[in-house]
Formats: sequence, C-alpha cells, structure tokens
Amino acid sequence: MVETNEKTINQGLNVRLRRTSKMMSQSDLSDLMNISAQKLSNIEKKTVIDDETLNLIAEKLDTDVNWFKTFDPNGLEGYGSTNITNTFSPNDSPQTVAPTDSAQVQEQFGSNTIINNPIKEMMELTQIAVAKIEEHHKKEIEMKEKIFALQLENALLKQKNELTGNSNR
Repeated sequence: MVETNEKTINQGLNVRLRRTSKMMSQSDLSDLMNISAQKLSNIEKKTVIDDETLNLIAEKLDTDVNWFKTFDPNGLEGYGSTNITNTFSPNDSPQTVAPTDSAQVQEQFGSNTIINNPIKEMMELTQIAVAKIEEHHKKEIEMKEKIFALQLENALLKQKNELTGNSNR
C-alpha cells in the first residue's frame, strides 16, 4: 500500500477567498451563476467541487480554474501563521514564539508584545472595506432616489404651470 503526504486542497474555501478578495458577496456571485445564494453557500462548504461548477465559478471570478485546485492558504509559510514578537526582550532582540492564547502570551511576554497575523488582518480589513463599500452604495442609491423624486416633482410643477398659464417666460 502506497501512502502519500498530499493534503487535500479545500476548493470551497478557495472559492470563498477569491470571491471575497474580489469584494463580491455570495449574492453577487450566485446571481452571476444563476443559482441561489444558498446553493453557492453549500458549494463553498465543499472540499472538492465538480469540474463543471468550478469552471463556471472560475469564469465568473475571472480566475484560472487551476488556482482553485492548487492554492493552499495554510501553505503560506510565515503569512498564514501568527508570529508574536516581544519588542522588549531581556537581550534586546525580538523573540518569535508559537501562540497558544493571546492573554497567555501577553502575560508571559508583557503588554508590549506585538501579535502579527497578516492574512487574518487582511481578511478583517477586507471585510471592513466591503462593509464601507456596501454602506456607500446604499447611500448612493438613496441619493439617486431623492434626485429622481425631486426631478419628477419639478417636471410635474412645470407641467402644472404650463397648463394654468403661470409659466415665467
């Protein structure tokens, strides 16, 4: 029997990562694919996605289909893991340790300890940016609706003035 150390790539996770990196909601992508958001949610929960569906997703996300099959976010040495740097160590050189619990690390290394996790921070910043974009989009739609209502009211007033002969010409 032959054993391999190959890890299975989580294609559903890769779909979610690519979708969110393109600042698309599940609803946005599901609309492009002509499927329900629930079905897309189920697809993103799968470890392996059938080729037909994966090809459609790749097309809609403008991504090479092989990216979904090969990208391993856990394989990013130094980027996916959390590094903890104590900026005030006894010998004045930073120490990096594997974390167990943030509170425990702070207690052990002091309150001046910096905890870095670039991918987690990037995902959090992306979520904040998406929320701000959605908020801006809602406000923009509200403003356009108000403009439309004012333009309609203005047109009706002009029409009323013309019918009554009160126009200022």
